[in-house]
Amino acid sequence: MLINSTNFAKKKYAIDKLFVFVIYGIFLMMSLLLVLIGTHIYRNIVYKSEQSTGVRVSMYYVANKIRAGAPDGFRHEVIEGTDVLIFSEGNFQTAVYYKDGFIWELVKFDNEPFIWDLGERIVASDGLTIIETDGVFAITATDSGGSPHTMYLSRPD
Repeated sequence: MLINSTNFAKKKYAIDKLFVFVIYGIFLMMSLLLVLIGTHIYRNIVYKSEQSTGVRVSMYYVANKIRAGAPDGFRHEVIEGTDVLIFSEGNFQTAVYYKDGFIWELVKFDNEPFIWDLGERIVASDGLTIIETDGVFAITATDSGGSPHTMYLSRPD
């Protein structure tokens, strides 16, 4: 029985081609998987960064209001069970408070009542607490991911 070397070489060449395509296919699948995993990780990083950045920006806003000091001063009050930081400027008051998943700012006349829904949403948050002890404010805002961010500020002289 004679083996035809031409047929054997053709079959070997076909198997070599198939092997190369299988290796190339595995490489493509692994590359696609790597890109998908990287995309998922990147989205999570961006989401968490946006959550904490929004809360930090709102806290810096409050801190700058305290540091700048309203011309007529500021105070911390609890109104209807809500922590409110009130800045007085002439006949106006600016109130910063937490309500319905957002930190809000309300600008009103001194003699007007607080109507919470008239304020403007500053940033999404899971809470805002303000504690004043001996002229030092501990302002804690919780981002929508549940991470608390605390800033300590003293009354400007």
